[in-house]
Amino acid sequence: MDASSSVPTSKKRKLGEGQNSGEHEDRINRLPDTMLTYIISFLPTKNAVGTSVLAKRWKNLWASVPVLDFDDTLILSKSSNKKRRVNKFMNFVDRVLHLHDLPNIQKFSLKCLDTRDASRIDSWITTALKHRVEEIFLNLKLDNACLLPSSFFICESLKTLKITGDFYEDVDYIYKIPSCIRWSSLKFLNLDSLRLFSDRSTHQVSLCCPILEKLVLKFIEWWNIQSFSISAPALQRCTMTYNDWGHGCATEVHAENITYLKLRSTMVNELSLHNLSSLATAYIDICSSAEIGNRMSKVLQAVCNVKDLTFTDYAIAVIYRLDLLDHLHAFSSLMCLKVKILHYQSRDDQTGSNVRQLIDLLYHLPNVELLLLENGSSGCGFVEHEDGGALDVIPQRNLTRLKSVKLEQFHGSANELYLVNFLLKNVVALEKITIISSSKLSSDPKMQFEVAKNLLLHRGSTHSEIEFS
Repeated sequence: MDASSSVPTSKKRKLGEGQNSGEHEDRINRLPDTMLTYIISFLPTKNAVGTSVLAKRWKNLWASVPVLDFDDTLILSKSSNKKRRVNKFMNFVDRVLHLHDLPNIQKFSLKCLDTRDASRIDSWITTALKHRVEEIFLNLKLDNACLLPSSFFICESLKTLKITGDFYEDVDYIYKIPSCIRWSSLKFLNLDSLRLFSDRSTHQVSLCCPILEKLVLKFIEWWNIQSFSISAPALQRCTMTYNDWGHGCATEVHAENITYLKLRSTMVNELSLHNLSSLATAYIDICSSAEIGNRMSKVLQAVCNVKDLTFTDYAIAVIYRLDLLDHLHAFSSLMCLKVKILHYQSRDDQTGSNVRQLIDLLYHLPNVELLLLENGSSGCGFVEHEDGGALDVIPQRNLTRLKSVKLEQFHGSANELYLVNFLLKNVVALEKITIISSSKLSSDPKMQFEVAKNLLLHRGSTHSEIEFS
């Protein structure tokens, strides 16, 4: 018998009514105001203000939200008159800041791609600073250099700052900065795709952040700045990506507690990294055809204490070309070496590294126990040798510390097969070698067979495990 048939009709009706009433129960309005404002804080301010029409209780809730997120692309309708759209957005921001009733602002985000009234933008940021703002996010497209309030550069409440532009746009994101910047409470700083300008005759800018923990500088162009000094004794993670645009600006970083560094650069400008004794992990991508031997050697000396190091193929080629291999003997603590092949190299493109350079690199890093090679997805990243017999004259010396090798995106090229053959013969302490095929190799049984034959060659370690997939 169906269980439902044993329930009296009257009880079924009551159960059904109870279920329906539960479905229509207004649980949101039962929440306290603090919870509602917390929920609203995840909305852009335009939508947060829009909740005021839901009910009488909601009318002023948005005014107590500690997060303000203004984006003129959300308010401005592209179909209407541009001047009218801009005025509508500016009036909206003015009204919100005037009616906002919290003494402190947790987060202030401002994105202005069409609104270019510098004085209004200055007043909005000033208001946020007066409310002891903790987080500021700016994306401002202005016709002239952005003149941020002087109080901005000494703000004591600021904990997070992110200012971004668009590297691929013709429009400049120019910010005028003073010669001395001090953010005493800042923990996270991200500057991306900006032009930093100074009108000081000293041409020097110093940044002091005593408790900064994470720093990201990407695609920075320096105008009228010859020296940029960073003092961040508590800094732990630092990313610097192609900040070479400009006119000879030398950058200095003083960060004795940094543990992670990612550096991508052409090294056309001077870079000094001081006292990186705590550095554990580094990613180095130096791509340059210029004579940067002294600058490159200073970088190698600065990061020599790392235990985990990533070199790109370009960086290896630069080290080899500038005859800096002997500098690698100082890397006595290095145990994990990763080599990242950024993209496919043609026979005519000699800017990347080749197999011989990689093997020479291993000989100069004798304490490495783990080697990870990450190839490009479009093809073998190793540059072909002009001399086909160049590989045959590589010295056959044993690598006594290397225990594990992993090759990702393996394409089965002649150079890759030689590398596998070399490692199997000369890595006497090898415990495991893992080869992960590219999609192209996985779909080619004949090439897979050739790779398998190479794996069966004599190897230095008779107890090594081979994993091929």
